[in-house]
Amino acid sequence: MATWQLRRFTTPAVLATIRPAHLHSFLGPYRDYLAGRGVPWPDRPDDPFDQAALVAAFADPGDAMPSDLMNALYLVDESATEQSMDDLQVAARARGCRFGDAGADTPADVAVQVWLFDRGLLERRHAEAHAFRVRSFTSFQSTRARPAGLAADHRDRVAGLEAALDDWFEGHQRGRGCRLFVLPRGASTWFVLRHAEPFRREESLSGSLKLSSVGYRPLKYDVLVHAPEFGELRVNADTDRKKALYRDLFGGHLFGGADAFAGTAKYTLDPLRDAGPAALEADPDAGVHGVRLADVQLRHAGEPRLTEVLRSTDLFAVWAARGVGFPAGGHVAEASFEVRFGDAGKARRVVVRPPNVARYARDGDSEPFEGWLRRRGFVTRPLDGPDAGDGGDGDAADAAGGGR
Repeated sequence: MATWQLRRFTTPAVLATIRPAHLHSFLGPYRDYLAGRGVPWPDRPDDPFDQAALVAAFADPGDAMPSDLMNALYLVDESATEQSMDDLQVAARARGCRFGDAGADTPADVAVQVWLFDRGLLERRHAEAHAFRVRSFTSFQSTRARPAGLAADHRDRVAGLEAALDDWFEGHQRGRGCRLFVLPRGASTWFVLRHAEPFRREESLSGSLKLSSVGYRPLKYDVLVHAPEFGELRVNADTDRKKALYRDLFGGHLFGGADAFAGTAKYTLDPLRDAGPAALEADPDAGVHGVRLADVQLRHAGEPRLTEVLRSTDLFAVWAARGVGFPAGGHVAEASFEVRFGDAGKARRVVVRPPNVARYARDGDSEPFEGWLRRRGFVTRPLDGPDAGDGGDGDAADAAGGGR
């Protein structure tokens, strides 16, 4: 919730699609607040609300709107889509929820009913939808020959982890009340952390066109992925400080130690210079049917500093036509690849920036391409921890700072 902007609950036409009885139940706990905002309460459950009054109250919540109502409106508003409706109905029915007459519920109707039936279910589905849209990760690797796995009783440890996170959030002006969702996905485990951002106040116009202000704490979703087959924790967050915090706290609470993922030197782009075009050999069996080098950033030493950007649809083809190879000078700081996945007709871009950042055009591209990067030598495996002498399967590498 980067800004307070409801796309559906501030549209009279959408409010009209929600059955009055559902709105009565949904808004019932906030009847006094709504009365104070000029929203008359209907006489009977089947009587419609004054839609104009509701829109005015929702569009300009003011400082007095209860935080529970603000969160409820935001989550239901985000979930009131045709894309979400089928999934919500299947999940809620599996838990015993009974919806209205067959075929008569709108997406907003379904979202409200699921909230009333099981608030946690709607929150979890919303978190899942957010998690699987994330496409940029900073990776922290295990430095142990035998990486620690996710604790068998990790669900029992979530409350302690949330409390530790809340201590940090509260000390950094973000308040308490974070929520961690644990989402198994194949061999990996995804973690979605919902928390508040620092308090925000924005100017607005009230219904009487008077200058007013809206005060609220935006919601923020950060995502972590534990990939046991690679012995790493991938983090999507907006600051390096938060990424390091999550690495340490998740490691300490769920993986046996704050240093469980101490390695930050994951990626290397040396194969581009060392192996040339052979470094980009396809791997159809793994779903990577073609790779072209599209962009390269070369950073040169000296002052003032110089970053050289080379760009083409296929850089190695350009160099071959000119009878030259990969440039000998400069540190290879970033590379962009055009990758053809599976039977996709169009290539999709993947950006790799050492030491540990990768960005994907689609979330589903990360698994096949991570495997390809490892097989082609673009991934190092640092083994500099206490178990390094136990017969590890990778070469040692110096740790480097994580990028955003």
